[in-house]
Amino acid sequence: MNIIDQYRNKIIQGHNLDILKTLPAESIDCVCCSPPYYMLRDYQTEPVIFNDGWKGSLGQEPTPQMFIAHLVEIFTECGRILKKTGSLWVNLGDTYANFNSSYNKPGKSAKVGSTKKAIQTRSGSVMKKLDIKEKSLIGIPDRFKIVMIDAGWICRNEIIWHKPKILPQSSKDRFTNDFEKFYFFTKEKKYFFETQYEPIIDPTRAGEVQKRDINSKMGQKKYSMFNMNHIQKEYRIKRAVWSISTKPFSGSHFAVYPKELIEPIISACVPKKVCEECFKPVIREEIIEFGELSEIYTGQAKKDYKTHKAQNPSDTKRSILKSQSKKIVGYKEIKCDCQAKTKPGIILDPFFGRGTTGKVAYQQGKDFIGIELSEDYITIAKEYLGLSKRLEEFMK
Repeated sequence: MNIIDQYRNKIIQGHNLDILKTLPAESIDCVCCSPPYYMLRDYQTEPVIFNDGWKGSLGQEPTPQMFIAHLVEIFTECGRILKKTGSLWVNLGDTYANFNSSYNKPGKSAKVGSTKKAIQTRSGSVMKKLDIKEKSLIGIPDRFKIVMIDAGWICRNEIIWHKPKILPQSSKDRFTNDFEKFYFFTKEKKYFFETQYEPIIDPTRAGEVQKRDINSKMGQKKYSMFNMNHIQKEYRIKRAVWSISTKPFSGSHFAVYPKELIEPIISACVPKKVCEECFKPVIREEIIEFGELSEIYTGQAKKDYKTHKAQNPSDTKRSILKSQSKKIVGYKEIKCDCQAKTKPGIILDPFFGRGTTGKVAYQQGKDFIGIELSEDYITIAKEYLGLSKRLEEFMK
């Protein structure tokens, strides 16, 4: 049995940096997580010791540079356990320099994640030492991205997580922030990725179909047959701005991202099947059917063509769009030469929290590994994931 198999669909309690060092190299298909944001909350019940000798809770470092260095230290270990075909996804928000905020230590009876017990913290005394003017964004995500690229990671995407139903913010001298960033990194130029699609919903691109017809069956049929991308299709490759509302959670945990946010990540970057012999992912290739070839003419070009006056497209400014209807009807698997059995791909979340990553992985028929320091959070995650008998058995 492969060493990593003993951790499948389990939550490991401990400091993620310590746990990551015990996992075998090139054994994980994807890492996806949301680390603590800088100077916002103190989640940890005991301090971590990093390579530079600093001892404390991640996110409470005296400088942004030290915080980012500690993140990179953690993700360097993630890079070691990632397969060459693997990918890393990191959700990270920014922080304002606020010198007047106060720091409150949680009481002994405090519940993890409870604002009433003053778990939410921001240290004004630490902020005053920063070489940043008060009220300025510190630029944590941008600084992190640059340092990661300098460390050798390939940054493939900067996803904008737009939050349509964000709660009102009190500041009246700036615009309301309604987005966060999700970075997509890889180790190598070639990696596992299944293209994700989204429906084309912009009515301005429906050509002759009026807006009121878009939601009707006939309107959708006409709409899908008129496209400006040279290939007619009902869907396009998914864009990098994802509008997804946050979802309420009754448990005592702050940072709970919605399932919809990581569903496309796990769909794209965690293979359904992996060879048990060579550990390579089984590639699924799209099976596509095309409709009949057609030519669409617009404006004066259409009139010129019909009257046979158009001799040279450039002279008459004839606009021609050759297009085909394209439809993905299935997938065919491209396996390795081992002829061995397969197992589901594995995604690891080193900041497991409530366990949303594990829940989505299970729903897609894939496996997960969670690392979590807090025993309270592990209890929350087990309750959240315990809806499935399969997961209950794995976590015994």
